[in-house]
Amino acid sequence: MHVVGATGTGNYSGTTRWADPSGSLVLHMVLWNRGEPVGRVHAPPPGRFRPSPVDENQRGTILLDTQTADGMNGGVFTYSGGHEGRGTYRQLPTPAGFTYVWPEAINNRGDAIGRGSGGAVLWPGDGGAPVVISLPPDKHVVQVVDLDDDGTVLLYLNDGPHLWRAGTLTQLAQPAGYRFPWAEAIRGGKIVGHARTTDEQATYQGFFWPAPDKVVPIQDNALGEGINENGLVIGRASVYSPGGVWFGTHPLGEIPDNSSIRLISDDNSVLGTSSAGDNNTVWHPTCG
Repeated sequence: MHVVGATGTGNYSGTTRWADPSGSLVLHMVLWNRGEPVGRVHAPPPGRFRPSPVDENQRGTILLDTQTADGMNGGVFTYSGGHEGRGTYRQLPTPAGFTYVWPEAINNRGDAIGRGSGGAVLWPGDGGAPVVISLPPDKHVVQVVDLDDDGTVLLYLNDGPHLWRAGTLTQLAQPAGYRFPWAEAIRGGKIVGHARTTDEQATYQGFFWPAPDKVVPIQDNALGEGINENGLVIGRASVYSPGGVWFGTHPLGEIPDNSSIRLISDDNSVLGTSSAGDNNTVWHPTCG
């Protein structure tokens, strides 16, 4: 079971997957509603197979990838209303010149971002035509990372992490004394990630960007991995340590049971996998 999205109101989305007796992959899209420990399987779009969610916004709109019967790329879709009953699919158009597109993130106004054969593409939430992100000749997309609620795209390019919004490209500040900076998530203009020291040990350090031109270390943190709208950060104190929670750069504590954290919701609840088993567990804050 792999959970990838949350509404911040107790609803979650993800997949279950296993191999059937013939060895073929069986993959189902599953939605969990508030207070229901057992999720419901939702059928894929007509003519598509193996629906694979990648993200979900506060409205419960899910961004997903699909396949055709022969296992090829089946296009990008959104799925809305599934927590209330049978949902509605909408296919996002593949831009001219692209042979495929993989979805990455969706924001709260319904914009979606993905990466394909022609680079990065942004689908406006108002249903407008997809926008192919244009870059200078000396830059190219390595990975599309995340999407903020104002439409700012977090990209990892050949020379490091950048923000793109409405045609303007901005490189994130480089932490002094570190190399290979990597930004993992953006929310409300604030960004979290990590970098490595320049010494032989290549020690990891978590970083917080309150603005693109300012970067500060996260206290007792090696990997900043996610952030919610309230500024709560999830990550790890070391590469091999359990997950923990920070407020900006200040540690609040580790999640119990040596847990591996997957995401933090806007209600400040944290979802992860406990060392006691493979089941996903939701932890809720006891104060604040």
